[in-house]
Amino acid sequence: MALNTTAEVIAALGPNYDSSLLASLTIHLETAVAVLDEVSSCATSKGITISDGLKKSIERMLACHFYMLADRPQQEEVVGKSEQVLQGMTGMGYDSTYFGQTAKTIDPSGCLAGMNRSARAQMLWLGTE
Repeated sequence: MALNTTAEVIAALGPNYDSSLLASLTIHLETAVAVLDEVSSCATSKGITISDGLKKSIERMLACHFYMLADRPQQEEVVGKSEQVLQGMTGMGYDSTYFGQTAKTIDPSGCLAGMNRSARAQMLWLGTE
């Protein structure tokens, strides 16, 4: 169950929330809840307790992060050529948005940062040549 309401997430997004899109934040909040559950389990396994207030803040930042991934803000626009450049880069995980960086920073367990690092491609060679 979410610790935040969609209204609280919208408030945290501030001018980054585009109300004209009528985008639902529910899916982003649900994703944040699932990630926070994993972070909480990881923290508990390390003997670290995350307060309810801090969990709420982390969840809110994660929901904002996931929203921003779906609706990246415009970084640059060239009107004459109709060119548009969006903010952020793929493959950066939680570092790709301010909100993701904030969530990592306020997580006292380091588990969120660890989840970010664990997403790597690996290959095992079983051949003889």
